[in-house]
Amino acid sequence: MSMQDYQGQGEALVGWLDVFYDDKKTTSPEYFRQYNNAVVPLARFKKFVWESTDNFTATIQFANYGADDLKNNVQWELITADSKLLGKEVIQDVAIKRGELKTLQEINVPLGAVQQAVEAKLKISMPGTPYHNEWSIWIYPKQLPIISSATITETNMLDDKTLAALQNGETVLLYAAKLGKPESFRQLFFEPLFWSTVFFPGQENTTLGLSVNEKHPAYNYFPTASHSDWQWESVSNGRAFKLTNWPASVQPIAQPISDFHINEKLGSLFECRVGKGRLIVCGYDIQDSKSPVAKQLRYSLLQYVNSSAFNPTTDINTQLLQTTFPLIKEAESKVPVPEEFSNALLYVKAGVNAPKQGGQYPWTKEMDASVLKRNTQYNVKKLVRAQLRTPRMIAADILRWEEKAAWFGKEMEIEINPPQGVIGELYIHFADWNIEGRDAGIWLEGREFRTGKLDKSGKWVTLFVMREDTNDGKLILRINSLAGSNAMIDELVFVEKK
Repeated sequence: MSMQDYQGQGEALVGWLDVFYDDKKTTSPEYFRQYNNAVVPLARFKKFVWESTDNFTATIQFANYGADDLKNNVQWELITADSKLLGKEVIQDVAIKRGELKTLQEINVPLGAVQQAVEAKLKISMPGTPYHNEWSIWIYPKQLPIISSATITETNMLDDKTLAALQNGETVLLYAAKLGKPESFRQLFFEPLFWSTVFFPGQENTTLGLSVNEKHPAYNYFPTASHSDWQWESVSNGRAFKLTNWPASVQPIAQPISDFHINEKLGSLFECRVGKGRLIVCGYDIQDSKSPVAKQLRYSLLQYVNSSAFNPTTDINTQLLQTTFPLIKEAESKVPVPEEFSNALLYVKAGVNAPKQGGQYPWTKEMDASVLKRNTQYNVKKLVRAQLRTPRMIAADILRWEEKAAWFGKEMEIEINPPQGVIGELYIHFADWNIEGRDAGIWLEGREFRTGKLDKSGKWVTLFVMREDTNDGKLILRINSLAGSNAMIDELVFVEKK
């Protein structure tokens, strides 16, 4: 790509200039040179969200790819948006050779002085030169005041009780992260869609960021800009609702930006009147979250709906509400999933439902114990080679041995059908219970790997899945036995990475 929007292959709106080289006003030359220059101050820190009980830690560095060696003082400071200085230091007489990336100092700043949610900036500069850089972090109090919610109904379902509360004039905060039918919402994403919905159709993500009404009193206790920033990342789970058929006067407080090819009016936080009552809808999954960002957003919303500022003017009838927010219960899984894979789109234990008698059985999906999310599916086949016949793929086999079971074969193919365009990690457990010293070749979408020689405990193999691998809604994994009588797989996991 380039510094201007790319106009080919369905276009990619990635530039800070448009296709005509006009400035899109997304940055400025001065700000751009902070991080794209011959000499750049750098900071390495592990996260953007901190709590008041933390110490902010970072490594200060300077990259010098300018014309000369440098010798100068370097200053850093951590300062809040309301100009409260949390830490500051001047490092004297720093010498940085031309072509050097130099580590200057580890900083450690207690954040206990922070009493309320605030954005702060880490600023690094070389006084007397144009070289400076800055990073935003967000600091949240560990403990929040208890809000009296006696007059507020907090709920995650639009049932008869909730509707009656609204008709009777009560205030309702509806947590709608799991409500609605697929045709009434879009999944929330922090990152933008990939490339273009025209060139890569079928993506689950159809949005290009988030527009925030940052002056709205709902954010009085939740510092935010007019767009999503890193503090929004951890809460960008849930649903944005299609509001095209709602009255135009319903203006979202948080509005995911629909790709212009689709051009939907979406709302992930919005308000209205219902009967005598007042309703605010939150599509973010924050009701019981332990995330400091989620707790702070919930606190800010509760403060807002408890105030006189909460006065929505647009009336919505109950039929439109019920159409938009039906509760579709997810089927409960009885398959125990390890904690580290709790968010997996696919988790499969191969063949555990096969007959208990040891032996070989033709594979069917019912023989596996599986958890499949967001319409993810899979299929397991083996390649059969017969003399004078064309090789063909047929259903794989299950090998049952005592209490263990696995898919097995000389050559196997596993097709996974995840949501289109997802990035993630594929975890495959290769087994060798009977200690044959198995070894297997692995091909994932044309990339080649190898297990190496296995022992009785087997081996987990982790493979990175690129967006390009899943843009067609298919992920093809091929396994070839290199040593031992066959290859065996007893667990398969696919975890999305955002």
